[in-house]
Amino acid sequence: MADFKDKQFVSLLIGYFVRTIIVTIVLSLLLVFLLSAIHRVAPDALRPISAILCVDGPVDRPVATSEPDRGAEALPAATVVESLPPAEIASAVSANEPEPVVVANPTPEKSETESAKESGGFLNTVFETASQAGSTVSDTIVGYLQEKTKDQTAAKTNASEATGTESGQTVLVVPEELPPDPRAATNEEPPHPWGLVVTNSYFYAADGTQKGILKGGTPIAYGDSKLHARGRMYSVQPLIDGVWQSTAVFLYEQDLILFPDVRYSESNREERDALIDFCIAYGRYEQERNNVIEGMKARRKNPFESEYRAVKADFDKLQTVINEKMALFRKTDMEIDDRALRNRLRQELEVLRGKQTDMKKRFDPISKKWNDWEEAHPASYSHIPENAKMQAQRQIMQRLSPVVENLVPGLTPTEMR
Repeated sequence: MADFKDKQFVSLLIGYFVRTIIVTIVLSLLLVFLLSAIHRVAPDALRPISAILCVDGPVDRPVATSEPDRGAEALPAATVVESLPPAEIASAVSANEPEPVVVANPTPEKSETESAKESGGFLNTVFETASQAGSTVSDTIVGYLQEKTKDQTAAKTNASEATGTESGQTVLVVPEELPPDPRAATNEEPPHPWGLVVTNSYFYAADGTQKGILKGGTPIAYGDSKLHARGRMYSVQPLIDGVWQSTAVFLYEQDLILFPDVRYSESNREERDALIDFCIAYGRYEQERNNVIEGMKARRKNPFESEYRAVKADFDKLQTVINEKMALFRKTDMEIDDRALRNRLRQELEVLRGKQTDMKKRFDPISKKWNDWEEAHPASYSHIPENAKMQAQRQIMQRLSPVVENLVPGLTPTEMR
């Protein structure tokens, strides 16, 4: 019976030792696997930890030189860190300093055995941090290593950005966002290609009636065209004060720059602005030139000028009334079946034509006198002197001419190239 109990005790003891050995081997393999995984993820992060945790092997020492002892510079990395109290070591670790802490007044150099014993301060800090956070020791070490890797990566990135140009590395530059376009439209853009009014130009209604003037540099969206006696006319919607006009007008092709297949909002802003500024200056130059010509005409002092202008104004006014009555009479003849209205208009037209005949007797003599004097005193406008306003606009056009000529060859007047 006693032999049986001794055998049972021995087998239990052997089983206990076998299980202990198996558990030890498994834990060792897990630790090796963990360290190799960390090494693969962040190989540089293990160096400061290995220096602090080196309790079984000798601590690396710098190679001795002939120079005298220089204090902290001659100390190994691990010894310099361990010369701090445990609380300061924990502070340095939590701050994730990439470089070893150098003490201004280091303590005397310790032996390898003393340094290895005192290295338990970091382990104590790890255990305290893990117990306070409620996590395992391995999780605490892995978290520290991850933070260490992030800090090292950030330090390398900052160094690359600071010296990227000098070292030949590519520095990414985020392009600045363009400022708001002061010439952008505030309403919906017409679905047509865009163009520009070259200089101050007349625009017309669909029937060819002259309606007004569009200034040089006015953007337009152009649509269909039709052929007139003086040339091809395009239906355009001008952009005035940032608003696309809903009513289309007509301009002659020779007064426009057209950009097929490109809408206004899709155009290159720098090129577009150069063309607009050029055409604005062109229009202002032409307007001031016309003012100078009118002044030259006024200084000629035709002795029949005032009488001629007064009679001509009355004659033109009467002619406008006759044209309106004639248009209404034709409308009644074709669209309105009103015999009484048609008879009344016929009578009014007869009276107006009588007045026109009498006025023509006054207008023709003064018109002949005015024309005879103009022919006897011809005005020469071949050379128009430039005033200060004209010179200012010329300078703008000459400055923009290289860009404009590259975009629209022949746009710049010959004398300004």
